[in-house]
Amino acid sequence: AFSKWERAGAYAIFDARRSLQYVGYSKNIREKLLRHSRVQRSACQYFKAYVARNQYVTPDELETVLDGWLEEVGRIPPGNAAQRALWEVPAARAVLDDRKADREKRSSALVESVSRTRARQERLE
Repeated sequence: AFSKWERAGAYAIFDARRSLQYVGYSKNIREKLLRHSRVQRSACQYFKAYVARNQYVTPDELETVLDGWLEEVGRIPPGNAAQRALWEVPAARAVLDDRKADREKRSSALVESVSRTRARQERLE
């Protein structure tokens, strides 16, 4: 259902008043929107996106889309100016947190697998 958004593209995030809060681009729009919504929940109520036609989209192409959106609005959104650290640093931390959680799950699964193997060996002896 989300495959359309799991592609490279540009996106704009709006708050409940439909005021532009942040613009960006990503290799996976859906993943990036989810990260932003975790760290800036109240400011992430709506979005619009430009989905690249192919996976070989260039940053220059995406920057052109963002520039067009900014020109329409006539201002730099707070998340790309004074509040940049609130949008980008926590989103980067969320990536690290996700990776850490994945490592912990794999480690836990490995310990569980080893424990089951030992239990089977003990039963066989």
